[in-house]
Amino acid sequence: ITGVQLEKGSTATSFDYRPYGTELALCQRYALKYNTDAIVYSFIGTGFATSTTNANISLPLPFQMRTAPTVTSSTLMVQDGTTITAVTAIAVVSNQTSTLNAYVQATVASGLTTFRPYQLQTNNSTSGNLLLSAEL
Repeated sequence: ITGVQLEKGSTATSFDYRPYGTELALCQRYALKYNTDAIVYSFIGTGFATSTTNANISLPLPFQMRTAPTVTSSTLMVQDGTTITAVTAIAVVSNQTSTLNAYVQATVASGLTTFRPYQLQTNNSTSGNLLLSAEL
């Protein structure tokens, strides 16, 4: 059903129409999914290794989210141009994440070189993705 508006009281007011761009922007601030095109080895972001098992990745957001986002993912990897390492877990670094920038920590089993730059990408799967959610 569309074009229906509930009113409090007995006086009707004009229907409030929002332009498509405004409505889209209001919806986008709830979630951002990387790799919606289902591309193998899709680039997500860059960062650096903070240890042999963790890489911190900065993700500037293309729009302001409602709140600092949480993260879920599937089939990700980090790579430095030479070595590809599967991500085993990912988490938001809460004290460095805001509504305009997400900072995530990708955890791997081992093999990263501390302070070396790394890229976060989807692994060899079209279902790989990273989802930032700003539900309240």
